[in-house]
Amino acid sequence: MMNEELIKSYIKNEIDILSAIDIDSINKLISLIDMVYQRGATIYVCGNGGSALTASHISCDFNKCLNELYGNKFNVVCLNDNIGVITALANDISYQDIYYRQLVNKLKQEDLLITISGSGNSANVIKVAEYAKSIGTNVVSLTGFDGGQLKTLSDFDINIPIANMQIVEDIHLMINHLIVWSMLMNKSKKE
Repeated sequence: MMNEELIKSYIKNEIDILSAIDIDSINKLISLIDMVYQRGATIYVCGNGGSALTASHISCDFNKCLNELYGNKFNVVCLNDNIGVITALANDISYQDIYYRQLVNKLKQEDLLITISGSGNSANVIKVAEYAKSIGTNVVSLTGFDGGQLKTLSDFDINIPIANMQIVEDIHLMINHLIVWSMLMNKSKKE
């Protein structure tokens, strides 16, 4: 019986958070992604742990689902999908530099960096966000809890204000699916 109550509580918390999501912030992110796409720039995405998998999922959905429908291809690069580069940088330099070193002197002002961190305090994500800000690249973050340092560094943050990493990660992935689904539907209606 105890598990049943825990499961019900989890589902209720998830529904409550989903019901409170600011739809305007998701629309704003869709518009920003579309602007980056229209100018042919690159969208870089990264995260840690479960958030790294969400970053990889975002890259997959854009490069597969959206690129099948859009004439010009989205250029989405997931910085955590190259394990050889990541382990070499972590071993030879530092784990904190695994994303920054991939983008230094490569990231352009017209590009977009999407960072994902449940806590908002992942040192390697913060470092790449600081670099992006220093050269004038827009930084979007998906965070949880209180948003941590990443929330204040970002030009635009979608924060999931709950101290439950599993729910934060669930909703970050749902945000990806909402964006991709909306863009697919909008493109289909135009044709």
